[in-house]
Amino acid sequence: MMEKDLIQERNAQIQALADQLVRTKTVFDLATELATYMIKERERPISKIPVTESEYQQIINLFRVKGVRPDGTAETRGRRRIDSD
Repeated sequence: MMEKDLIQERNAQIQALADQLVRTKTVFDLATELATYMIKERERPISKIPVTESEYQQIINLFRVKGVRPDGTAETRGRRRIDSD
């Protein structure tokens, strides 16, 4: 397969995922699923996701605003309060 074919195939996969998610998820769920997929794809050197660096940073910032690291773990700041009965 040529690189152009790989890019077209990857774009088709992303579009199919987006179409499926739009029917079943909220906007935040959609953004989270697509961002997670894109982050995983960026780790594969053969894949070329058509996302600019600024778009990638916007996705990362979305996670930070929501208090979640891009790897899906919770981001905690400061001390956590533990209630006792």
